[in-house]
Amino acid sequence: MNIDAPAVQKEFAKIIGVSAAAVNNYVTKGILKKGDTYRVWLLIYCERQREVAGNYNSGGEKQTDLTQARINDLEARSKLNYLKYYREIKELVPLEYASNTLIEWAKHANQEYNGGIKRLIQQIESRNSCIIDRKVIEESTEDIMDRIIKFADDKIAQLGEDDH
Repeated sequence: MNIDAPAVQKEFAKIIGVSAAAVNNYVTKGILKKGDTYRVWLLIYCERQREVAGNYNSGGEKQTDLTQARINDLEARSKLNYLKYYREIKELVPLEYASNTLIEWAKHANQEYNGGIKRLIQQIESRNSCIIDRKVIEESTEDIMDRIIKFADDKIAQLGEDDH
């Protein structure tokens, strides 16, 4: 995960340990803005937690809320540090890289498949002294390639899904 990538509500909720609905509430209220990065959202969230904590005095339930706000702040900072760590050790793959890799794989698979079909046709024609109607083969292979491309497109869309 790239902390400088546009934030996704569902993933941000996992990072800070709250429900997706809670994050959606922040977005709906305009506290968090669509298109901002994880880094910006984390900073806003931590600041918000400090503000909430600062509005309470040192009595009973409010003290518990203050303590919880501090815990939430520390957890958010800790999770941000984990994101930085995983990014540094290259355990996280940027979305753009994953998408481009999947696209390149689909293109390569298409080229290899079509090349293999052409070689197979040539071998059959050569060994059997016949001519194979290429149109029949193309219709079948186009359907197969369309399914491969659709699969790649679907996977790319899943990589970029968010709850905005």
